[in-house]
Parts: sequence; structure tokens; C-alpha cells
Amino acid sequence: MELHACHFHRLPSIFFNVFNHYSWMKEIKANGVFVSYGLSDKFTLEQSTDHVEQAVNWAKKKGVRDEKLILYGESAGASGCIAVLRRGHTASCLVLSSPMVDLARSEAEYNKEENRKTDNLITPQGLQISYMKLLAKNTMQELEDHSPLRISKKDLSCLPPTFISVSPLEIFHNIILDFASKLQDANVKVIVDVSC
Repeated sequence: MELHACHFHRLPSIFFNVFNHYSWMKEIKANGVFVSYGLSDKFTLEQSTDHVEQAVNWAKKKGVRDEKLILYGESAGASGCIAVLRRGHTASCLVLSSPMVDLARSEAEYNKEENRKTDNLITPQGLQISYMKLLAKNTMQELEDHSPLRISKKDLSCLPPTFISVSPLEIFHNIILDFASKLQDANVKVIVDVSC
């Protein structure tokens, strides 16, 4: 069986990430395409979603059928993958790694998270910088519309079987689990891997 994985992440130059992804794709004998999308301080979320959609269309023009396509969204790349699926595209499955499921959440809201002090990589202050960049190009309504956690169950029901990986130490841990529950309520098959 030949599978094709399109991986969407804002920072494809993080080589250890690329090699990690390559190893799991090699195990399942999947071809991989690593795609970056427009950065939040230069493009709107709709434009970033257009970039993801262009990559999916490119894969389809190359002969990749929907039942052979895996969409892999990491961090904010998750919202782009979900947005493309909501536009009517289909895939065999969706893989979300440490997804940012709420783009409209402010620093103050993240400061309330119990596990915030355990995440040294992503801090509430760092998230506030990203949040302000997003607000520079998008309205608050657009941030909410592109936040997977804030999408209605009905609109999430179009998603294919979804695999979500999250560390128990990361700041998004609780809301990612909330999102997984919402997917299950929308009758989407979900597997959650909570590991360090």
C-alpha cells in the first residue's frame, strides 16, 4: 500500500523534527511532502489556509488519491489542515502533533493553566507574542473561526480518523484533550497519545 503524507509546520528547518517525521513515514511506507505556510505576521489565516490547500491540490495533481493522503499538522499547522478539510477536501487520516487548538486564547488565559510552569519551550509570554502577530493580520472573529477548539461539532464531523499526540508537560495539554473529546462527540474516530 502506498501512502502519501503532507506535513504542515511553520518551521520546516528544524531538522530533528523532519527526521523524526521521516522515520515514522518510512515505517508505514509513506511518501512525505514537508510544506511550510505563510507566517502569521505576513499573511492572514485564510491566506495560510490557501497555502495548505495549494499543497494538497499539488499532491492530487501528482496522482495522490484521497484515500492515500495523510494530512499532518504540527502546532499551528493543525488549524490549516483542519480548515482545508472543512473546505471539502478529504484524506485517509489526520495527524496532529501538539496542535494549537485555540488561536484566540490570550496570555492571561494561558496563565490560568495549571501545567504552565512545566513547559519551558512554550511560555504564556511567548504565546502572547504569537497572539499579537495573529491579531495584526486577523480580526478576533477570524482567530475564533480558525481555532479548532471553537469550531462547532457539526463542522468538525467532516474530519477523517484523527491521531493526536501531546506531551503531559506542555501548556496546551488540557485544551488539546478537550479538543479530542469534542472530536469524539462529533463522531470522529480519535486516538490520543500522551507521552513525553
